[in-house]
Amino acid sequence: MRRSPRRSRFGAGLAAVLSLTACTAEPPRSAQSPAGPPPGVATLGAPAEITTGLSVPWGLTFLPDGSALVSERDSALIKRVPADGGPAQTVGRVPGVVPKAEGVAGSTGTAPIWTVHPDDASPSGMAYAAGSLWIGALGGQRLWQLPVESGRATGAAIEHYRGEYGRIRTVEAAPDGSLWLMTSNTDASTWGGADPKAGDDRILHVAVGG
Repeated sequence: MRRSPRRSRFGAGLAAVLSLTACTAEPPRSAQSPAGPPPGVATLGAPAEITTGLSVPWGLTFLPDGSALVSERDSALIKRVPADGGPAQTVGRVPGVVPKAEGVAGSTGTAPIWTVHPDDASPSGMAYAAGSLWIGALGGQRLWQLPVESGRATGAAIEHYRGEYGRIRTVEAAPDGSLWLMTSNTDASTWGGADPKAGDDRILHVAVGG
């Protein structure tokens, strides 16, 4: 199995209080709803492109003014994306970056609140907003939504944008409560790899309702 390189991240991290596991045995498909969310569960608006032309974007975080910093894995560049969208401007470089594969095997022993087959997920970034966890899927090429409350899943997982944007690596909740999604189609991956489209990689802005 291909292991993912370390992601550069900025700012303070959120304490991990929920765990997700991508298991090797496929769970019953009935546990994953192909339909839209039931009443009372957050909904999504249509994605809008924030910026394009990124090269293997890896990490994303927000600044107080609503703009975002994005790291690129192979170039080690740090780029600033305006809050309202537009071309990303290089603002710095992380010294000493050498892209390489790494990872660990084994189990933490913590029971997951949701399991999903790797072909449907290969989960990467995750954010919490509007009562749901939003999980980017690399191999699965989609965005997963898992309604949660008090550390437990409260409904079946819902998939969004299956195959529309390729591999979704990073998901972040913006200060206004919307989601920013970052694709990862220029990294020549062998796990759920998608041929880059014109403009890849890109950042998508998605309004969250409900």
